[in-house]
Amino acid sequence: MKLLSKYRIEDYVNDAHKCLRCGFCVTLCPIHSHSKWESESPRGRMLLIRGMLEEGLKANSIIRDRMFECTLCGYCKYRCPAGVRTIDAYKAVRHQFDELNLSPEPANILEKNLIESGNIFNHPKEARIEWIDYMDLANSIKKINKPAEIVYFTGCSTVLSGRAMSIAAATASLLNYLGLDWTLLGENEKCCGNPLFLSGKLKHVEAIAKHNVEAIEKLGASIVVTSCPGCYRVLKSEYPEIVGKFNFEILHITQLLEKALDDEKLKFKNKIEAKIVYHDPCELGRLMNVFDPPRKLIENIPGVKLTEFIYNRNLAQCCGAGGLMKATFPSIALNQAIVKLTEAHEVEAEILASACQTCKLNMMDAASEKNDEIKIADVTELVAKALGIFESNI
Repeated sequence: MKLLSKYRIEDYVNDAHKCLRCGFCVTLCPIHSHSKWESESPRGRMLLIRGMLEEGLKANSIIRDRMFECTLCGYCKYRCPAGVRTIDAYKAVRHQFDELNLSPEPANILEKNLIESGNIFNHPKEARIEWIDYMDLANSIKKINKPAEIVYFTGCSTVLSGRAMSIAAATASLLNYLGLDWTLLGENEKCCGNPLFLSGKLKHVEAIAKHNVEAIEKLGASIVVTSCPGCYRVLKSEYPEIVGKFNFEILHITQLLEKALDDEKLKFKNKIEAKIVYHDPCELGRLMNVFDPPRKLIENIPGVKLTEFIYNRNLAQCCGAGGLMKATFPSIALNQAIVKLTEAHEVEAEILASACQTCKLNMMDAASEKNDEIKIADVTELVAKALGIFESNI
């Protein structure tokens, strides 16, 4: 499998030597800012990797934690003047720890859940469509695992976490509004496998990728749309290295909606009188270069004043939940989300918007923790509300 070539730690010897220890990567590292330990900075991790490769440094729980105390947000890789493949190297080390049976227990649990049930929560496969009834969409969703032009690949959290189901409902409402021929995989959808890629647990990723691709191709779809940046990145970047080329296009929902906006198919009815700041999800923005579609959609909503974080686009601060951080070190994830709330208040935003269910959930946790009344919303929810097709307390 071609993918495995990216997960061999010995292939990162040159990267470990290329690190100039200049510190550019440290500046906005979302984890180092909380601990200040050098070993929890990108350059510190690269030094640990060099020690493992050349100095006889043995794998242990401390090094493991340092490699998992990282959101894999990609800032360090983007910022590095020497071109060190930081996050790729970290994932290779995570893979080595898995082969040594030293993965953190939360990662082991996620793997077990995913293999047993096809989702990260270990819910029965029937639960993948229960959100339809919960969100009162039984009469609106006409196709489940039936041939269609578009497959809406929901991902796990969007339909299995109650607080994120509104994103799935808004997305479904938007696809209906546009009159598109679309379907769900329903019970036949399995987790895209992103938690396994992030944790270096690669034993089952080929089987998962083949299952999902075959399920999509069986329905004859030419487009797969997802509202999850993790699913988007994995389907678009990882799957081709496992199964080769496939016969459908991968779009994030904001890309599909941007085209609809350009084609003048979005007729906004409602104003949203609010100052909105947009948070770039790492896996959508910095890692996949999708920056403009979400902003374009938000700024075209009547009444909205779109503003930016001080650090945005490629310099955006991670919400803290990525890279399995929410599962392995939830307190760090929460603290970083609190940082995002502070940044939002610095620009006097009334609504903190994103295009990722994981970002939304983590920032909602932060707002609850701090009794912060700022509203947290997904772009799909904002667009659907402005179109008058979705009820929301935004």
